[in-house]
Amino acid sequence: MLPKRDEEWGLANIYFKSIFADWDFSSSSLDLDAFIQFMNNSIYNYFKPNYGTVDNYTDKQLVIKYKEYSTNSLKKVLERLKMLTAPTSEIRYVSRLLRAMLSSKS
Repeated sequence: MLPKRDEEWGLANIYFKSIFADWDFSSSSLDLDAFIQFMNNSIYNYFKPNYGTVDNYTDKQLVIKYKEYSTNSLKKVLERLKMLTAPTSEIRYVSRLLRAMLSSKS
C-alpha cells in the first residue's frame, strides 16, 4: 500500500531526503549495488510498517468455496459481500474471479 494524501507523501519525502542525505552521489567510488540495496530496503522498511503490504496469495478456502459458482451467483455474492463489509481479500477474490469468468465468455 502507498500513502493516499499529500501530507503522507510529504512525510515520506522528508524521511527519504534525510536518510539519503549522507550518500555522496558525486563520488566515483560510490558502490552502486550497495546503494541500490540500501535504497530498496529503506523504501520497503518505511512503507511496510506505515502502510502495510498487499497480499498476493489466493486463499485455498476461497478457491474451494467459490469453485462451482456461476457468473450470476458470483454477482449476487459480490454484492452481498460489499454490503456486509466482508474481508477485503474475499471481495477481491470474488471480483477477480467474476472478471475472469466474464472475460473468458467474450
